[in-house]
Amino acid sequence: TRVPVRPILAAFRTRILAIDGVSALVADRVYPAHLADVAEPAYPCVTLFHLRAKRGVWMPRINDPGVLLIQSWSKVDMDEVLNLYELVSEGLHTQVTRTSGGNVCFHEVREVDSRGPTWVAEDSVWLMSAWIHYRASTHPG
Repeated sequence: TRVPVRPILAAFRTRILAIDGVSALVADRVYPAHLADVAEPAYPCVTLFHLRAKRGVWMPRINDPGVLLIQSWSKVDMDEVLNLYELVSEGLHTQVTRTSGGNVCFHEVREVDSRGPTWVAEDSVWLMSAWIHYRASTHPG
């Protein structure tokens, strides 16, 4: 069976916007897409891209493990992109207790790798990337 990607992205978006300090930087600019797929992105922003997940055989509504690419973007400077990345990373990585958002319950969320900050010359933007492993259960809405 297919992994329900949209509710998972929506739940991550909600969690990120609830982290102290994030909305002050990005307002509501947490895009569940690659930046190239956003028509007119505004900065700073965060993008979410679901890389993979496996459905549990013993319990089909469990995604274990899943991998999400979270990217922080800034046109201002390296400090702003690092600040945004650190807020998001700290807010998600330390979340090892069960929390729910919509039809998704996160059982574990942890950062396993990060890259950057990187200057993307063709877009004149700073980028910081993080790979997140998660365990979540989804429930029909």
